[in-house]
Amino acid sequence: MSNIPRILAVPLVALAALGAFLLVPILHAEEPIARDNDEQNDGSRMTLDEHGNPRGGIRTPYVDVPIAKYGLRPPGTGALAACREELGAVARRLAGLPRVFAHRDYHAWNIHVHESRLRVIDFQDALLAPALYDVASLLTDRITPQLLGQECERRLVTRFAAQTSGRNLGDADAHESFALCALQRVLKVVGRFNYLSEVKGKPRYAEMLPAIMPSARRLCAAVDGVAVTAELLETHGKGGGPCVP
Repeated sequence: MSNIPRILAVPLVALAALGAFLLVPILHAEEPIARDNDEQNDGSRMTLDEHGNPRGGIRTPYVDVPIAKYGLRPPGTGALAACREELGAVARRLAGLPRVFAHRDYHAWNIHVHESRLRVIDFQDALLAPALYDVASLLTDRITPQLLGQECERRLVTRFAAQTSGRNLGDADAHESFALCALQRVLKVVGRFNYLSEVKGKPRYAEMLPAIMPSARRLCAAVDGVAVTAELLETHGKGGGPCVP
């Protein structure tokens, strides 16, 4: 690991730890993906509390992400409807994957070393998600893709799948599942950070968006069936101001 940037040393060890964690007995959800009627008016179809976090304990992941409402400058009605239809198809593909217990916010900023052991924080929104959801969170968060590169990212996904012997991955290709999870998560982040900046008055989140948008565009290009979403992200995406890592 000597040639890996120090900021990534802990997360990459954590990737191994995550793989080991998924070898223990897990919880499976029988219910369909949870939805509501956008009751918090934040563009998401999952019920949120007053702090913008999912209500309840273990939940399924966000699937109808708030990017359509907060991450885009207003496009035409037809384009927006097509975008939502594409995201709905992504949701159905994600819903077809086996689900495991997931941290939900498993990235470098929430993984620390204390007394020579990894310590994970900010797990209050844990949920049931595809096995590669936390891997996607770890490898595509903010500046991580700039430090790893796509080839290294691919090798790490392959290593994770091999380490878990494909358990809990279902019949889907690991890299395809990773791309779906990463796309869902990064689009949610784009919408969510714009919401926090514009509605909640927290401009710091908008400053992070320029580091996130390249991953959003890359993943849109990598996943089949999201051509309209990719175009809207390119032409109407709200990328925030200068980024301060």
